[in-house]
Amino acid sequence: MGKWIPIFMVMLAAFCWGTGGVFTKMIVPFGFSSTDMVFIKSVVALFFLVLVNIRKGTKLFRINKFADLKYLTIVSLLGYVFYGAMFVLTVNEMGVGIGGAMLYTKCAFVIILERWIFQKKITAKKIFTVLLTITGCMGIAGLFSGAFEQITAKGLLFGFLSGVGFAIYDVMSKKVLDKNTSETVTFYTFFIASIVVGFIVHPLEILQVIMQNDLLPIVILYGIVVSGLPYILYVWALSKIDAGIAAIVSTFELFTAVFAGRILYHEPLNIITICSMIAILVAVLISNYTCQEIRNG
Repeated sequence: MGKWIPIFMVMLAAFCWGTGGVFTKMIVPFGFSSTDMVFIKSVVALFFLVLVNIRKGTKLFRINKFADLKYLTIVSLLGYVFYGAMFVLTVNEMGVGIGGAMLYTKCAFVIILERWIFQKKITAKKIFTVLLTITGCMGIAGLFSGAFEQITAKGLLFGFLSGVGFAIYDVMSKKVLDKNTSETVTFYTFFIASIVVGFIVHPLEILQVIMQNDLLPIVILYGIVVSGLPYILYVWALSKIDAGIAAIVSTFELFTAVFAGRILYHEPLNIITICSMIAILVAVLISNYTCQEIRNG
């Protein structure tokens, strides 16, 4: 059972991410931009992480060596802020479903980055599971049901960039996790993002809108559920399993989005969607049962 615990943590993190659309529908109508949303969830997640790890004191802030700070900055700005911004642009251009499918092209970029950074072999099983995963994501997005008219060149560019950003988050987090705790990596992800994005947005205006509209409870819940909790779980899992496996298992996020749409907004669930979900499940199972081979690759 031990080997399933990190897999379960990734799935739980993905479940939390999949609720993001529900929270967005409740918060964005009050006039928040996509950048405002990134700032809100980063700040709330930062406070949540500090509270959860309050007993660790200054150990939470300690990094193995100062040189690791540059990698943590890459994780935060390219792997968290950049991917988030590109994903929002993809969704605005082509819709939530296709945006989600494009985001999980990260599975392919992860194995490329792992080959470059960690000299991991690109095996036939890796390629097969990635293709199966991307095919499943495309099916869930509706690309096999006539959604091609929604695709634009600009949207594809944003989508691929979101996948690259998410892959950078996975692989670079894995790199710094060798000598730093998962809590420290997550802390600097939120801390750097909050500082940098804080200079872009108007924090006092955001706070004013939140207080005037009694949004504080929902905003806190949004930051914890969509950012704080899932990233704590996901980064911990990354310290235990291969980044390529985590990338594939994290597509469980799409399952949450599908069922949330079905339950809350009465969106249809057709045979293509069901088959696509099964394809992703098969890819997850293959990844788990061959994880030892992949780690040694």
